[in-house]
Amino acid sequence: MKARNHIHPPPLLQQGFSLIELMVGISVLSILLTIAIPSFRNFTQSASVDAVQSSFYNALLFARSEAIKRNKIVKVCRRQAAQNQCNLPATNDWSEGWLVYVDAQDDSDVIISGILADKILKTSATLANDTSFTRLVSGTNPLRSTICFNGYGMLCSDKDQQSDFMVDAKNEANGKYRRQILISIVGKISLKSYKH
Repeated sequence: MKARNHIHPPPLLQQGFSLIELMVGISVLSILLTIAIPSFRNFTQSASVDAVQSSFYNALLFARSEAIKRNKIVKVCRRQAAQNQCNLPATNDWSEGWLVYVDAQDDSDVIISGILADKILKTSATLANDTSFTRLVSGTNPLRSTICFNGYGMLCSDKDQQSDFMVDAKNEANGKYRRQILISIVGKISLKSYKH
């Protein structure tokens, strides 16, 4: 009798991970996340504050250049939530954003909606919830709801004095991300950082 050759199938290859490999992978991942999450949070808070500072700085430069170009009064005002009009009365909280507009009548801080002579040139969006944006007021400087540039690119001297604005992360008590925008009486706009 002839012996039959039995062909045995090849052994099954292991698929997936062993329990030890899985535990090591999870441990490495948790260590990486422990390191990465605070760094990512710092990055996003810093980027958010920088974005507000940069956006407002550009709006001020735009308002000043338009005032010079048009030889008219151009103002930046605190925006009313979700509307294209100035938010009155004046407060130091500018977190709803701002408007840049031509004030053809130079009518102080009246609400601009409904006045056809006033023309809105630029609007901003409402700021992110994690960012505070305030106008700083000294004891001798009255609180105003606008920043007024005249045709020479200077602050309207009869209305405005030097203005300072502060941008900060709301949940950071140490001022680690704080940025400042300074507007001098001659219209010079400068930036200050408090990075540690």
